[in-house]
Amino acid sequence: MMKRKRDNRYNNAKSLFSVLCAIVLLASCDNIFLKVTDKEADLQGKWRMESTEAIPDTIFFNFQNKLFQYQIYNHRSERFNSTFGYYQLPEDTLLNIEILLSGGIYIPFGELGWDTIPDLQDGNRSKIVKLFKINKVTNRKLRLSAEGHEYSFNKF
Repeated sequence: MMKRKRDNRYNNAKSLFSVLCAIVLLASCDNIFLKVTDKEADLQGKWRMESTEAIPDTIFFNFQNKLFQYQIYNHRSERFNSTFGYYQLPEDTLLNIEILLSGGIYIPFGELGWDTIPDLQDGNRSKIVKLFKINKVTNRKLRLSAEGHEYSFNKF
């Protein structure tokens, strides 16, 4: 009877250890299956742009598995506007962001130096594109530059 209890405890501990190993293995394989680079892993998450005089509103860049969300908080109206798109890292130091525009949402992309181009797959829509140079990306800081302007972000 005592031996059977000891064997059951041993088997339970062994099973628990096997389950924990499987969970750790699956969690570590996430980046392998999604083919996420170290730079892309650091980039993922929500970033808050540091305030500038030219852009008084609060701007957030959100990156997750090739998807991008642009959020802007207008302090005067106390409202959020956001839109979605995609991002790519064509080279280790380049970040290409493409935003699909939908009706009814106003975000001053022209004032921020983004280019509007027609969507070739849907002639009724336009998309906004911007190519940034990644100057620095860590788990806390992001520094991008484009067309002579530098943008600094903190992880939110």
